[in-house]
Order: sequence, then C-alpha cells, then structure tokens
Amino acid sequence: MRDYTYADLAALSSRFANVLRALGVGKGDRVYVLAGRIPEPYVTALGTLKNRSVFSPLFSAFGPDPIRLDPLDNCTSSC
Repeated sequence: MRDYTYADLAALSSRFANVLRALGVGKGDRVYVLAGRIPEPYVTALGTLKNRSVFSPLFSAFGPDPIRLDPLDNCTSSC
C-alpha cells in the first residue's frame, strides 16, 4: 500500500478534475465511480468536487442494479 500526502492528493485530484473537463464533464454532471476500498476513490471524489460535479460512489455489494439504473432518472422536482 502506498502512503499519500496532502500534496499528493491535491495534485492527483487536480489531474482527475482536468481529465473530467477534457471529457466535457461540467458543473452539476454526475460522476459514478465503482471501485474497491483503495485510495483512488478518494482522489476521484476530490477531483469530481474540484470540477464542481456530483460524486456518486457505487458499491459492488449492492449487485448490478445500481450500475444499470440511474436513481435520479425518475426523480421529480422534490428529489
């Protein structure tokens, strides 16, 4: 396992935010991440927030349904 400093997290999350921007992901867009209990989800979470997007983690323990279904697609204005 690798140790990360705050400077590492800042640099890696900024790099991820730049990748999101290059892919056309913008403010308010949802970014779903399916990853295990490793450091990378924290980098993606911070990078997504730096990009002013919405971070949504997916957990494999819930099975394939969360991956296939977007819970906000059927959302009303009260969500």
